Amino acid sequence: WVADVGGFVLALLIVTFLHLVIGEMAPKSWAIAHPERSATLLALPMRGFMFLTRPLLRTLNHAANWCLRRVGVTPVDELSDSQNPDALRQLVEHSATVGTLDERYHANLTSALELEALTVGQVARHDARYSDIPVDATPAQIKHTARTTGHLR
Repeated sequence: WVADVGGFVLALLIVTFLHLVIGEMAPKSWAIAHPERSATLLALPMRGFMFLTRPLLRTLNHAANWCLRRVGVTPVDELSDSQNPDALRQLVEHSATVGTLDERYHANLTSALELEALTVGQVARHDARYSDIPVDATPAQIKHTARTTGHLR
């Protein structure tokens, strides 16, 4: 029986090692080193996997929610736990106060969080440096405007 236990332990160690190295660490290291290529290669297989497993996941989610309701717990959607601007603002302020956030980043993040209170009219402004052309402009008009203003985009 010692040989059986020893063989089992050895097999478990080998399988665990191979699983960790070949199944997790190597692919993760490759994906971190080549993010664009890995995203491109994995996008379609992931979409296919999501398409195939979505019915099962929805069924499991409904079953879990049904079980929760049966014991008197109201299921909470994951999206309701997402960060809202007030929580992010508080996090930015706290990080700046304790010194883990650079002053420049603090100012940028604070300004970005204040954008929600502004209208487009308050943010947008006409500047003489910008030029525009009508939507129905002809190619000749576009070329003329590009030549006279120096703007190519």
